[in-house]
Amino acid sequence: MIQLLARRPVTIFMILTMIVTYPLGIAALIGLQPLQDIMPDGIRDDLITGTVSRYAPTLVALFMMATVYGTPAFRAWLAQLFRVAVHPAYYLGILLIMIAGWAIAAGLVASGSGADVSALIETDLASSDFTLISRLIDYGREIAYVFVTNGEETGWRFFLTAILLTRMRLFPASLVIWALWSFWHWPILLLSGGGLNVIAAFTVLLMPATLLASWLYAKTDSLFLLLFAHGVFNATTEYAYARQFPGLEAVTSQYEALAALYMAAVFGFIALIVVARDRALFFQTANPIDDGGWASRAERHGAELEE
Repeated sequence: MIQLLARRPVTIFMILTMIVTYPLGIAALIGLQPLQDIMPDGIRDDLITGTVSRYAPTLVALFMMATVYGTPAFRAWLAQLFRVAVHPAYYLGILLIMIAGWAIAAGLVASGSGADVSALIETDLASSDFTLISRLIDYGREIAYVFVTNGEETGWRFFLTAILLTRMRLFPASLVIWALWSFWHWPILLLSGGGLNVIAAFTVLLMPATLLASWLYAKTDSLFLLLFAHGVFNATTEYAYARQFPGLEAVTSQYEALAALYMAAVFGFIALIVVARDRALFFQTANPIDDGGWASRAERHGAELEE
């Protein structure tokens, strides 16, 4: 079993991730419902029941790290997980790009539908439920919630990226991650009622998102920053946005695919600039991630097992 994991880490990771996310995740969704029911009011209604599915990539990555890659992998993971001290420009840039990108996408969708965007925003901002301070607190709380409950980034960024970079440069590795990351989301989107247009648009959106995530990761070696970015994305486009701008959200939710494509256009423009300006990092630099060498050593061991 260990030899198989060492020889085919990407394939085994993806198979196990799909199994944990769906058959096991759906069983947990049903089996953990009584525990979810006794949670206090105000607790997200999928906090307990959705944990297994959300954390599937990370659970599988940690299992494979413990089984095959050992202490060096965990040492590198913890170092990156708690690498908070990166340049503030990265944090600020993430906030500005996410907020501006979604504002453009939501505004274009709403105006294209014939809605009065200014009136919608004015009504939402005048909501008696939120002051400026409470909006900021709500937004920050949502970022923190997604940061803590997000179980994807260790799997896709730390584990899978490190393994792929032993075999290819950052750009093709990012394309592989984009394909697998998209595939992982497809059943989730179908089960939540998304049509083929939503799935296609979300897949398009994930391409520049993956390239930007890979770039951020390679520039900072910070898994913490990627968790923060994921939290900002979800808070900006879904949770905090839906609460604070219910009128605008009611319009954009009717055109999810179009909103995703507009967001993809914004991300794509930024990703094009990033790849063009840092093309050596994407196409020439060998393994730009500081992972302590655990993946490279494991790759050599896997090659020895095949001989």
